[in-house]
Amino acid sequence: MNHLTPHIDAFSEEALLVGESARAFFASSDIKSIRARLGRLPSHRPPVWRQMIEMGWTGWRADAAAQGCALSFEAGVLLHEEIGAAAAPEPLLQTAVLAAGLLGRSPSPAHAVEELRRLVLGERCCAVAWQPPARGAGAAEPRGVTARRQGDGVVLRGALHFVPMADAELFLVAARCERGLGIYRIRRDAPGLTIAEVERIDGIVCAELAFADVRAEAADTVIPPEQGAAALEEVLDEGRLALSAELLGAMAEVLHLTLDYMRTRKQFGRAISGFQALQHRAADLAGQVEATRSAVQAAARVFDQTADPVRRRIAASRAKASASAGAIEVITACVQLHGGIAYTEECDVGVYLKRAMALAAWLGDARFNRDRAAALAARGGDEGAHTALPGWLEEIRAWVDENLPREYRYPARRMSWRETHAWHQKLNAKGWVAPAWPREFGGMGLTPYEEVQLHDVYETFGINTFQNMGLTMLGPLLQRYGTPEQQRKYLPRILSGETYWCQGYSEPEAGSDLASLRTSAVLEGDEFVVNGQKIWTSLAHEADMMFLLARTDPAAKKQQGISFLLVDMKTPGIAVNPIVNLTGAKDFCSVFLDNVRVPRENLVGELNQGWTMAKSVLGSERIMIGHPRFAKSALHMLRQVGASRGLAEEPVFLHVYRGLAAEVADLEALYVRYLDALRNGRQLGAEVSLLKIRSSETWQRIVDALRETAGEQGALNARESVGDGLGLHSAVQFLHARPATIYGGSNEIQRNILAAHLLKLS
Repeated sequence: MNHLTPHIDAFSEEALLVGESARAFFASSDIKSIRARLGRLPSHRPPVWRQMIEMGWTGWRADAAAQGCALSFEAGVLLHEEIGAAAAPEPLLQTAVLAAGLLGRSPSPAHAVEELRRLVLGERCCAVAWQPPARGAGAAEPRGVTARRQGDGVVLRGALHFVPMADAELFLVAARCERGLGIYRIRRDAPGLTIAEVERIDGIVCAELAFADVRAEAADTVIPPEQGAAALEEVLDEGRLALSAELLGAMAEVLHLTLDYMRTRKQFGRAISGFQALQHRAADLAGQVEATRSAVQAAARVFDQTADPVRRRIAASRAKASASAGAIEVITACVQLHGGIAYTEECDVGVYLKRAMALAAWLGDARFNRDRAAALAARGGDEGAHTALPGWLEEIRAWVDENLPREYRYPARRMSWRETHAWHQKLNAKGWVAPAWPREFGGMGLTPYEEVQLHDVYETFGINTFQNMGLTMLGPLLQRYGTPEQQRKYLPRILSGETYWCQGYSEPEAGSDLASLRTSAVLEGDEFVVNGQKIWTSLAHEADMMFLLARTDPAAKKQQGISFLLVDMKTPGIAVNPIVNLTGAKDFCSVFLDNVRVPRENLVGELNQGWTMAKSVLGSERIMIGHPRFAKSALHMLRQVGASRGLAEEPVFLHVYRGLAAEVADLEALYVRYLDALRNGRQLGAEVSLLKIRSSETWQRIVDALRETAGEQGALNARESVGDGLGLHSAVQFLHARPATIYGGSNEIQRNILAAHLLKLS
């Protein structure tokens, strides 16, 4: 498992053991060749397949009655990720997930126990056949084969294609009759069954089955027609999840191979890993791998935590859409980074590309699964829909609907702290102002996923508050590094809105290169004397306090000799000059500090150790910037503008909208995964930059689409009515997203950080 960020994921002991054993298995010397194992596999019983059976992998979804091990989906995902990383062509997914899934759901013990046991032990090889020739892999309700009752059995007529186990001994065939969709066991030598073979681009031999009055006896009914459609759809969704993990493993492995190649391949007398353009490209590919990993892990959690078929369908399709698109993007880009060698059989990258082409199309490609997930969510199946809200969240939604003033809904610009102070106080009175803070500090103590759910509710009302840096940045830092006195003094005032904070980090010569800051703080007795300038300080003209970085040891190295101070903005010597931005708002300020005296008790942490706090706040800032609420809010606006233009069902608009919605879903999964790691005590390093890049650029892509959808109205300096008395200012929304890729460290610098510290490119 070539995991870019293994330290942030908390897997169960069971899952870790499965992943480690699979990784060790595929690293063994006797199974290194990928191409040698392509083609017909099951009936020939090659050594690799026999070893998989002996390790119990074919029974990972089967229960103990069938001699399976009934692993969690979390563990199964790690297993299939290793399958993908090895480009292993062995039919584990077809056997252990699809065939075993149908047999395990059979109401007949002869199938659910006996036939399944034979499959698990490798005594029988079964393949599932359900796809008609013309409808493609996404169809869960085939019309390719019909079943006509004849005596105690049925007679099958029709054709099914895309069966990726051409020499299976048994086929589990989906056939439609007047009572529904039945699943029937058909032997490969059954009279009337014709099997043609076709080779996939990745070398796997598939079967095309033609049924000419093929008889299935009553005992061959695996799942009766009344239950077959639901069972097949459930199994295909489990297959989509496993297949997503295999695609994830493939893309992660190819990126790993490519990074190694970049470190050794030389051009113009130097390793190509030192070329910034290639470093930035690799950083983007790493972001796609991590986003896909987050989507797959999120889907596995859904499968482990609920049996709700609709939630599972949405999760499976979101993961498969992300993995299908992501694998093709990453692997084709890695071909480019390898150069001409990747277009030859000497390089295994081409093998992975062909494998990804086949797997990305199987069980529905990215577009099919995006559309499927969107359609299911639109019908109210998504966990964020009002009809499915948990009680605590429904209470908040109803209260906000009743109490939120109309002027706060979809404001044309970012509203300032003073403008939203009354709303802040209302939320604080309810105990809802700090969702992420632990309860012992006055917060709601929500999990990362619950916090995202809460912001989903807020975004339905267009709330654009929660910009308070005391809540999102300083508060968490004081909870970790502040003294008890500092916590008692400042945290309650942040919650109440009595004190608003601004951040004094950037300087004219120290933006993304923050360690070059020049603001000085000289200790004189019990006070620091601060001199210097801060710039791009958000809402400093409204702030009561500032947390800032100042150099307290000018002789130390750049990252050393910096201290973290808390400064009262009313202190003599502070001058604030607002800066008007492109929207006409005064969001940013220059702050001048001339012999400003700060009590020593306002030092957070140790003297000259402020860089530790700086990184913590920067991490919190990038987590804050990486919050999906900005992109989700813009997506909601895009949907409203599209509806007001009569484009809600227009194919081109739907294609764009659903593609962006899929990006937001991946972003949400990435955010929850990273924040969950942070709250569980794991340290986040350079990987936070991935979140910042993807969030800000996803937000910009959405407002780009918003501006285009708005047309000429989008170029007016005016709000547009979108119904229900609400108005949107598309032009301002477009402009408002521009600095997102600049502040918090420009995205170009973030890519440099990723290349150097996460990908080890230089």
